[in-house]
Amino acid sequence: MKRMKKPISLALSLVMITAVLVGSASAAPLIVNGGFETGDFTGWTLTLPSGASASVVTSFTSDQGLLYSPVEGNYFAVLKTNGANLFTKLSQVITIPSGAWVEGWAAFDARDHLPFNDTAYVRIYDETGTTLLATPWFSDVAKVGNYGDDP
Repeated sequence: MKRMKKPISLALSLVMITAVLVGSASAAPLIVNGGFETGDFTGWTLTLPSGASASVVTSFTSDQGLLYSPVEGNYFAVLKTNGANLFTKLSQVITIPSGAWVEGWAAFDARDHLPFNDTAYVRIYDETGTTLLATPWFSDVAKVGNYGDDP
């Protein structure tokens, strides 16, 4: 069985809510604290640019009044960046065995307007962390509209 190490990287601008899980035929979790059930960022590498914030919460209300709750478990992460071309990043290097899959949930609370097209995404890189393999989720202000939300 071939095993590959792949960094899972969540790079965000403004607010993104995410819980990432990895499953396999044996259903053994491959991501440490994937649902943030420790109530913190244990197992994750968090990169915070100046003015950014990150927290693990049980609920979150967007600026438009949309209430976010965990899809599974009791917690999820909320990440915020403050500034153009600055990204708050959550990452973890994992080994994905053959037959395993990655699944998760993400949302975007724009809190901005065009022409300031803030972005949020989930990206999967190769074992070097430099080659982008997939972007399974992406959102931006152009998609959700001025001050919009993307559940």
